[in-house]
Amino acid sequence: MRRILAIAALATCMCATASRVDAQRTNVSALDSARAAAPKKEKDPTSATLLGFLPGVGHLYAEELNRGWLIILLYGVGAGISMNGRTDTVGKVGGALAIGGFLFSVIDAGKAARRYNARLAKERASVPGDTLRSPAAFARTGRDVRRMLPDELVPDR
Repeated sequence: MRRILAIAALATCMCATASRVDAQRTNVSALDSARAAAPKKEKDPTSATLLGFLPGVGHLYAEELNRGWLIILLYGVGAGISMNGRTDTVGKVGGALAIGGFLFSVIDAGKAARRYNARLAKERASVPGDTLRSPAAFARTGRDVRRMLPDELVPDR
């Protein structure tokens, strides 16, 4: 009888764990589908530059995650070495790393936002059926198609 109860308890725990895992997978897939459905917005280069004064944050804003985390790491290591009270060459190298990471973050954050916007524009142009943003529509009319009235639009044939 004890064995049967132990097996039943184990089966109950396994079912509860499996249902939690399935629920987590469902939540993750729902979140992924919501992110995919939400339209992406362009990133403001000025905001990215201002966020760049916090090393790496401007790049994280522009969705260049690897570069942002690398700058944070570079700045943190450099600041940690230089603030360790060392006045020898190691301290100076740490200070140079921290200052270099800071300056690179400020200078490159706006460029990172522009790179993101260029990738986004290229992605939007490659979407079939999106004639309002396609370069072909601009070449055909010679005007910015998004600013035209609906009755002026000529569909692609």
